[in-house]
Amino acid sequence: MAVTPKSALTLLQQGEYEKSRLAYRTLIDTQSPNADYFHYYGLLSMMSGHFADGLAYMTLATSLNNSDKTFIANNVQAINIALANKDNAKIDTLLNAFVCASNNNRVMLMQQARFYLMQKQGSKCLQALAKLDNEKTFNDYFYAAIANKLMKQQTPAQDMLQQALTHQPLHQLYDEKTSTNKPSLLLLYACEQLDFSAFIDQKDISFSINGGHFNVHTFVNAKSYNLSRLFVSDSDSFREVVKALPNYDVIINCIADAETSSNALVQVSTHFGHLKLMNGAAQVLNSSRINVFEKIKDVDNLLMPAADVITFTDNLESNRRLLNNQEFPFLIRPLGSSTGIGLVKITQQAEFDDLHSKIIGKTMNICSFVDFRCPDSYYRKYRVFVINGQIFPAHAIASPHWNIHSSSRYEIMKDNDVLQQQEMKFLTDISSVLTTEHLKAINEISRRLDLEYFGIDFAILDDQRLLIFEANAGMHANLNYIKDFPYHEAAIKDIITAFRAMIKN
Repeated sequence: MAVTPKSALTLLQQGEYEKSRLAYRTLIDTQSPNADYFHYYGLLSMMSGHFADGLAYMTLATSLNNSDKTFIANNVQAINIALANKDNAKIDTLLNAFVCASNNNRVMLMQQARFYLMQKQGSKCLQALAKLDNEKTFNDYFYAAIANKLMKQQTPAQDMLQQALTHQPLHQLYDEKTSTNKPSLLLLYACEQLDFSAFIDQKDISFSINGGHFNVHTFVNAKSYNLSRLFVSDSDSFREVVKALPNYDVIINCIADAETSSNALVQVSTHFGHLKLMNGAAQVLNSSRINVFEKIKDVDNLLMPAADVITFTDNLESNRRLLNNQEFPFLIRPLGSSTGIGLVKITQQAEFDDLHSKIIGKTMNICSFVDFRCPDSYYRKYRVFVINGQIFPAHAIASPHWNIHSSSRYEIMKDNDVLQQQEMKFLTDISSVLTTEHLKAINEISRRLDLEYFGIDFAILDDQRLLIFEANAGMHANLNYIKDFPYHEAAIKDIITAFRAMIKN
């Protein structure tokens, strides 16, 4: 029986792939050149492992009709076959050939960019993206952000991610087709100065937010809610999304840094001020170091050094004058910094002069350093969380150094049973460390800050006053140390349980 285009297609539709491949081969050999014959012969050759034949004919078909959506879709299928076989050399060859044959078709270029990202080849990804037209999509910006992150280009990475999230502010983290009747939860994030980490595996490319927000995913069980994330910006796209938002059962403002995300917090206040949300924008805006000092400076039994914010020029003498009223020693840190990053203690003028070249053009936080060394020569930093008015102990870290952060516990505590016992006692019985007067002061801080969730880092001075380092919503309940310090687990579980109960109610 003579082979016809219809019979070849019927065999394909019936799953008779090898017979269909041979039928298309016959059509190629006996009839006039036809892009469909080339394409399907190439695709079926690829499926049956005849790579060279498949590539040659699929590329030829694409070059003859580079706008055919079916050809492009099947080209993607061929790439996926190579991906499944983890044959990176063939994938690279396919992509280069298809991109060239399709005259830089957008779909093929995006496939190429994604492949290079999966291979963690940031530079090649950017080269593919550079060939795209000017009509940018979310993925254009997002892939560029991840590529720059891979290349350790921090500023371009942040800029591209901000553009991606401005272009597409709302991200639904559940599948409407498979989701059950769960409560809906909207999480608000800022776009500005968004520090992030990139995650790439064989299935997905994603990111997590490093600073300026609290780690809500530690607390929220994603299986219990239909989660969505909304990235806040002063943009038309954000305002249009807000207009079309459905009603949510719970809205959580995850933006925690009043110093670096003030613009986003103003937008939250403008568009969500009439709604009940956890950690209202106005309250978070009032939680900068300067504002917290002003709010709590007259609370009994505590001390918080006054803070100042200074933008330094390139003129050393001018900058010295800005510090005329600041006594030594003092602390200097970038706005929005956490975990001790960028924090420097200045004990004399010469140390500031040495630092000067590194802070030109930067806006920094300044406050006096108060020595909080304990009688046993260690420095101790305590953390509590206040959740819906309840106080929960989180850690009590001892260190030989004044600049203490969560990982400082590995300096001496890892192999010191006495220090671990001291921390364990604080976590299991907060009154063993904090007096009634201390707890009264923390409750007063909570009343004045009026946040549903926040943390306080502090030390205890020789005169028994609490030395407040900071109080804000950006502190993390850290799960990273439970393996080495298993006594932490119960305290962290109590914090998570209290948070979940708060948003449930």
